[in-house]
Amino acid sequence: MTYDIAAPEPAGMVASLSSLGYSLPAAIADLVDNSISAKAQNIDVEFAWAGSDSWIAVVDDGDGMSQEELVTAMTVAARGPATPRSPTDLGRFGVGLKSASFSQARQLTVATACNGQWHTRTWDLDVVEKYGEWRLLHGADDDTAAILQRVRPCGGHGTVVLWRRLNGYHTTAVTEDDERTQKQFYAEATRTEAHLGMVFARFLVGTRRRALRVSGTAVQPWDPFMTVNGLFELPIDGQ
Repeated sequence: MTYDIAAPEPAGMVASLSSLGYSLPAAIADLVDNSISAKAQNIDVEFAWAGSDSWIAVVDDGDGMSQEELVTAMTVAARGPATPRSPTDLGRFGVGLKSASFSQARQLTVATACNGQWHTRTWDLDVVEKYGEWRLLHGADDDTAAILQRVRPCGGHGTVVLWRRLNGYHTTAVTEDDERTQKQFYAEATRTEAHLGMVFARFLVGTRRRALRVSGTAVQPWDPFMTVNGLFELPIDGQ
């Protein structure tokens, strides 16, 4: 049998992953999925306005990852659908973190710890496209490292997913005193809060509820089907 090796070109793959049609709330929901799978009890979604340098982070106090697990998590399609995983793992194909993130930002940084030692890796799509290689960068630049230090959870475990160079905001036309764009940015935060309250409602009630916040505001569960007199009431399924 004769054949050719037809590996996808990195820039083309990035463009494909970036155009999968995620809304910002849906992309953030993918990251919250991962936090719940990691048994996080506290999950914070942070929206920080700084003009073209605005950023969004999802911070949790879950199990975290070793360095090897982090590299696997950051690798595109590292796991197939048949790979064994826990009952709470909502992902299937190993692209959710990357596709959700690439749809919203040019720079994805993940910092994580499971035993007190923090590990950091960064995808910079400009670097991928410049060199035509999947260069997963060790650590983070100084500005990104400062943000990670500011938001990362206390204790020896947890994960921070940080988006910088946000699509639609990272441009010289967007300045920190741009009130119209700032209102748009925080309107997205409000939309995200409502979306998370619907998608993760069953994880926000009961004796084993998670604490989920958007920019410090607790996300309230709501049931679009008005199941019981307008109040949310669904089984927790052991979660």
